[in-house]
Amino acid sequence: MKKIVESWMDGLIEEKLVGFICPEGHIMAAGVVAIARPSGGLLISLARGTLYLWNPSDNTEALKTFIAAHLSLQQQAWLESVDLTAKIDEKACKITSPVLLIDSTNIWGDLKILESEKLSEHLGYHSLVADHSERNLTDGIAAQRLLAASNALSLLAFFPRAAHPPVAQSCC
Repeated sequence: MKKIVESWMDGLIEEKLVGFICPEGHIMAAGVVAIARPSGGLLISLARGTLYLWNPSDNTEALKTFIAAHLSLQQQAWLESVDLTAKIDEKACKITSPVLLIDSTNIWGDLKILESEKLSEHLGYHSLVADHSERNLTDGIAAQRLLAASNALSLLAFFPRAAHPPVAQSCC
């Protein structure tokens, strides 16, 4: 892990977006970045301030739980149907993982868009619940969606309209 962080600090590794492959397509997790190589690395939760040491052969429930914490409810259902077991790509002679690490030219802007999309879905579900006198969803799920929406709003408040977050200035 130390070598990965040192490589990142030296500019040899760039941050990547994190997602997974499912029958519905490529699903990206909002609020997670990776500092990783194809052989593994760190998944960093910006929303929770936690780290996950990842490698391509990781198919544990802990990995699914870590990723699911950053997904909308619909995306969580899609993740449940995915087998995270790594496969061998015989043509490329390498191990491939259903976990995606995507390069981004504007990672902060992309994360903001992902949070906005997740927030929109949560607010849409909340308005459906509020519009129906007969509730199909439990109050716990509705509360979870509302909490996720407020967390997303809080996270978005840190990002100004500029493409990148502000850089701290040195006082000395």
